[in-house]
Amino acid sequence: MATETSYVNSLPHFIADPGSVEKIPGRQIKWAAVSDSFIDAETGLKVLRAGQMVSELADTVGDEGKLIDYGGTDAEASPDETPTTAIGLLASDAHEEAPEESLSGYGVYVGGVVFENLLPQGPDTGLSAGEKTALTNGGATFKWVLYSDSRAPA
Repeated sequence: MATETSYVNSLPHFIADPGSVEKIPGRQIKWAAVSDSFIDAETGLKVLRAGQMVSELADTVGDEGKLIDYGGTDAEASPDETPTTAIGLLASDAHEEAPEESLSGYGVYVGGVVFENLLPQGPDTGLSAGEKTALTNGGATFKWVLYSDSRAPA
């Protein structure tokens, strides 16, 4: 007797329209340049959550194309490199010192319809105008909507 198995890939909760997303594949993260504000108190290691705005390093030899958090600074570069644009939103959680997660790099969403108030940096209110501009200037093509649940409690 034949059997059939179906798989449904899950998407982060901030994706409003799964058919609209544009994603670029595999980018490595330069953890030394990620801000210390992302250190997890339990593990002492840095964690970037799915939906975190990320920037791309361009001027550091050997680290071209690696990601850091938007607003982060690569102090190892000479002079320090602080990207002023964000290329997109991290597609999945990323944990420092977890090489099994990033064998082929972390995906980055660069377009689509997104619930802006469900992103890690925009809870409740959504992203600031400056954050949206940084993404647009970095080439991202997001459409922003606010999530709301109007169901009355039972």
